[in-house]
Amino acid sequence: LFKQKNKVSQKKDIRMLTTRVHFRNHVAWVTLFFVYAAIAFFNLYKGSVQSPDTVQYIKWAKTLIGHEFSFLAYYGDVSFHVPPFLYTIPVAIFAILISIFNEQWVIAYQALNLSALFLILFLYVKITLHLNVRKWLVSLSLLAFIVSVDYLLWPRYILTDTLFAATVMIALYTVIVGTNNRLGHYVMIIFSTFLLLFSRPASPTFIVVF
Repeated sequence: LFKQKNKVSQKKDIRMLTTRVHFRNHVAWVTLFFVYAAIAFFNLYKGSVQSPDTVQYIKWAKTLIGHEFSFLAYYGDVSFHVPPFLYTIPVAIFAILISIFNEQWVIAYQALNLSALFLILFLYVKITLHLNVRKWLVSLSLLAFIVSVDYLLWPRYILTDTLFAATVMIALYTVIVGTNNRLGHYVMIIFSTFLLLFSRPASPTFIVVF
């Protein structure tokens, strides 16, 4: 009887040890989902916000829709102090969402912003783990996002800041982590460069740095 109890106790100890090791190995990912849920809930609770820049994007998007998504015609019709092609991707996103979701496009855009937020956090964890940063330290650093003014503010704005931040993270991931496939790595670099170049006027600076 004593031997049976001893075996049961050993099995329990092994299960507890296995659980602890499993949690320790995945603590960064568990923290990621906790942090994302907290930030997403806060931004959804506060509700979406529009600004004068949002109005400008809507105007450009409707111009693009009016030209039936002919970008050459759109570029010729838009007058701005910087080349309009530098805003191609965000304007295209606005136009697509307005065309598909009509009056509900703002909800769709906020969902896109929150998806971009998750991508930012996900790539952050992937990059830091790739650099062999300790898992507990990665987990601890993720908590800083909860008190970050940027992540508690911009994801609810109907603007391009969160999307551009996600684009920058994709470029960082491409440069730091990349892929084992050489051709795939070059494709990712070209893709990242394309995303940056056509996202906003400040993108050439990021491209030079990367």
